[in-house]
Amino acid sequence: MKTTAAKVPVILAGGGSALLSDSFSGVSEVVRPARSIALGFVFNR
Repeated sequence: MKTTAAKVPVILAGGGSALLSDSFSGVSEVVRPARSIALGFVFNR
């Protein structure tokens, strides 16, 4: 959740991140870590 109107970076990870765009309103940078598809397993455990 953003608490300011300033642009902020976003980190996309997990299987669903592959379906998302590379640009969003209010986002300064989209970061996709290497092997981010596997991160969904780590976060969901």
